[in-house]
Amino acid sequence: MCIRDSFKIVHGGIRYLQQVFEFSLQGDRYEKFNLVLEALRERSYMVENAGYMTSVLPTIIPVSNFIMAGYYYIGVLVYHGIYWFASDPLSSIKFQLPKIIGTEELQSHFPKLSKEFKYGVIYPDGMMNDSRMNLDILLTATIDKYREGLVGANILNCLLYTSPSPRDRQKSRMPSSA
Repeated sequence: MCIRDSFKIVHGGIRYLQQVFEFSLQGDRYEKFNLVLEALRERSYMVENAGYMTSVLPTIIPVSNFIMAGYYYIGVLVYHGIYWFASDPLSSIKFQLPKIIGTEELQSHFPKLSKEFKYGVIYPDGMMNDSRMNLDILLTATIDKYREGLVGANILNCLLYTSPSPRDRQKSRMPSSA
């Protein structure tokens, strides 16, 4: 049985984009930019090809002054530009441009939001019904002879678990408690 209202955000990695432009000595900007590019492509593919379980989700960043609104607006504009660069020109889905909203519209979306937030930046991301996605994957895997050896299960017993080495844990961004 599926949970009726189970949704997850399908975003294009906007936090990775922020890390690309932050001052850092780590030197992994190119890798993070590629993650943003890949995530934006996947988001577009999901919304385009699985419209029955995905949709565009307007996301709002509330800010306290116009300077910060401009800062975030430029950031999401760059994010949107990368989306336009990465997206399929034949796609029927086109995400809208971000925009800055004032106090009244911000309060209409979030009536209980603190009055210190005067502006907001709205940008489009995606959301998906993950329960439906899991069910579709399970049903696809169990279609007669879809792929030899695929089996669907809802409960499995773990016989052996090997913790990754500290180096592998760092690469995969796994929590250290794993």
